[in-house]
Amino acid sequence: MAEDDRPDGDDAEIVELPFGVIPEEDEAGIVLPEDPELRAALEEVSAALGSDDAPQDEPSQDDEPRDEAPEEEEPAAAEPVGDEVEDAGFTHDDYRDATTEAYAGLADMVREADEADDVEQSMSVQIPGLGSGVVGFDDIAEETPAAEEAAPDEFDEEILAEIEERRQRRRSLEQRFATGLGLVGIVALAVYFGAGWFVTLVGFFTFLAAGEFYASARRSGYNPVAGIGLLGVIGVFVASWYLGAAGIAVAAVLTLLVLILFYVVNERRNPLANLGVTALGLLWVGSTMAFLAPIAKADGWEQLAGLIVFTVAGHDSGAFFVGRQFGSRLLAPRLSPKKTVEGLIGGVVLAFGMAIALSYLPWFSDVIDLQLALVAGGLVAVMAPLGDLAESLVKRSLETKDMGTLLPGHGGVLDRIDGFVFAIPAFFLAFTLLGLL
Repeated sequence: MAEDDRPDGDDAEIVELPFGVIPEEDEAGIVLPEDPELRAALEEVSAALGSDDAPQDEPSQDDEPRDEAPEEEEPAAAEPVGDEVEDAGFTHDDYRDATTEAYAGLADMVREADEADDVEQSMSVQIPGLGSGVVGFDDIAEETPAAEEAAPDEFDEEILAEIEERRQRRRSLEQRFATGLGLVGIVALAVYFGAGWFVTLVGFFTFLAAGEFYASARRSGYNPVAGIGLLGVIGVFVASWYLGAAGIAVAAVLTLLVLILFYVVNERRNPLANLGVTALGLLWVGSTMAFLAPIAKADGWEQLAGLIVFTVAGHDSGAFFVGRQFGSRLLAPRLSPKKTVEGLIGGVVLAFGMAIALSYLPWFSDVIDLQLALVAGGLVAVMAPLGDLAESLVKRSLETKDMGTLLPGHGGVLDRIDGFVFAIPAFFLAFTLLGLL
């Protein structure tokens, strides 16, 4: 086809191909690119198809030449760019058929490549502004530091600390439960052997609790006279056993006089503060717990002692578990960050429940009626939280978390009996007014 028979470039539609520009017309000639290699490749394809020798079909009389096809049916070809193949026999259909044959079996090749094993290879890449270099498969497949940090099987320090804290809490809960069962067994055994054994056991626990208080005070910079204070604790228990409640006052006053005399004779720094800390251990811990001795000498003391132990222990357990599970509103934020209003409500409910349940149980109901059960529940609802808050106040002042570590899961002995400290004197007064002592 001569140049004069080609459509103008303005009206032609150009199809860009990898090796040149071909007008989209059935009998359009092929415009060769300027690259010699591509030109040679295209000429070889043309020769292979026999474009030079292939006879042209004679058009019938009824058919019109393709060059004269209406414009609306065949788009006009663009003006060719570059050199034109001399033989115009290689048509667009020939090119289409050739490329179709070239890609025969391509789908099968893609499927086989997809099923084949990948081979790790390096490749040379050039990044604008960074130059070129060899990039290996590991460089592409290796996770970034951010992805490594977010991997589910690796944890940062905060997550590890949280997991360890949960483990410690679970271990502490198991220890708390085991220690509580052990204490109940020891107390029950002492009650079985008699009032004297019971009071001796309570006095021993009180002695340990006072010792923990004095040790904590020393760690905080105070210098209490722990020897005199602990002797005073023993004295109030012995006096209360033989003299009743009046013996507690006598022993406590005598101990205070000995303390004052000690500071008069010996020059000590900060005598007022240290004397006050020593007296606090005697009066707050020792004297209050000693009120259990007169109760243990009354008729039906086993049931009365059981009422005190079970209601106070029920309050502490209810406050602990309910506060831990549902606690959200702090009861006394400046004193304790863990005591909550929900825990207080749970403790009060369980204390009343335990007292009322005892009034219906055999053997307990011989001494404890519903009226006494309600009184006991009310006393514990007020005095046990006060005992807890009082110890929290002392620990906050001494800047310590627990008074001791003798009881696993509970801390120290004083941490365990703090709810009894104010409850026992209140029970003594209530039992006296009700004529039970």
